[in-house]
Amino acid sequence: MSELHVPDRPSWQCARGDGPWPCDAAKAELRAAYDPVGLAMHGAERLAEAAAELPNATPRELFTRFVAWTKRP
Repeated sequence: MSELHVPDRPSWQCARGDGPWPCDAAKAELRAAYDPVGLAMHGAERLAEAAAELPNATPRELFTRFVAWTKRP
């Protein structure tokens, strides 16, 4: 994955300034790097890390941000 589209922790914003991570560019890079199951697992692992660093985020917000997008239509 590009060094530009990584999470700036603990804010979980894109280090490049493209908004919340994973930004669209990071999502594209992650989709290219992982098979569907691996992508979902990667997202779930990031969700668990972010939950500790974003205490005001709801479980629904975290799931949507880190896992829901990994499901292919």
